[in-house]
Amino acid sequence: MEVYFYTQGAHISLRDNLFIVEKDKDTTKQFPLHMVEFISVFGNVQLTTQAVNTCLRESIPILYYSSEICF
Repeated sequence: MEVYFYTQGAHISLRDNLFIVEKDKDTTKQFPLHMVEFISVFGNVQLTTQAVNTCLRESIPILYYSSEICF
């Protein structure tokens, strides 16, 4: 599964091999680590250190993009 995070202000953590997506302290989505092939992050989205370290260990690429349009 390809995962795209674009909700500004979202916070992504990893608990019990589940990615947890929170916005304003409310959980909006959950999905299992083993289903993720790569992650794209757009703008003001935070990934915890644990989530990033797990992605590195599991060889899951994380792509970071700016939310600004540049010409």
